[in-house]
Amino acid sequence: MAGAGKSSIGKKIASSLGFEFIDSDRLIERDYAMNLQEVLNFYGQEKFREIEESIILGIDFDQIILATGGSVIFSNPAMNHIQQSSHIIFLDVSYENILRRISSLIRGVSSRNQTKLTNRPMKQGNLCIKNMLITLYKTITQKNLS
Repeated sequence: MAGAGKSSIGKKIASSLGFEFIDSDRLIERDYAMNLQEVLNFYGQEKFREIEESIILGIDFDQIILATGGSVIFSNPAMNHIQQSSHIIFLDVSYENILRRISSLIRGVSSRNQTKLTNRPMKQGNLCIKNMLITLYKTITQKNLS
């Protein structure tokens, strides 16, 4: 989800570890020579997710800190690749804090059809996604600790 702090925290972790920082959204923008919202508008939601999945599957996790796009969690192949190749850090950020951080932004998947985040009834959807992420995080953490 936009505004969770993936890029900000990812850059700090990468810097402290001497790793490369990659933001998958920036890779999409680079490869398609458009900003994220333009890619989404031009190709549509389904194709955008395929693009995002392809980008993730192409990443070699060797001393990499990756900030993913918010919709990557909907791709089983991408999430499996990330899970098998790296460690996942889940950033637990409240809906209210995300709104404070990005309420005026129009961007990517989280603002489909150029709608600001504040105009979308997302609380219930966010709860479902949050529960799914917490389950995924617990599963991955238990696997990594075994």
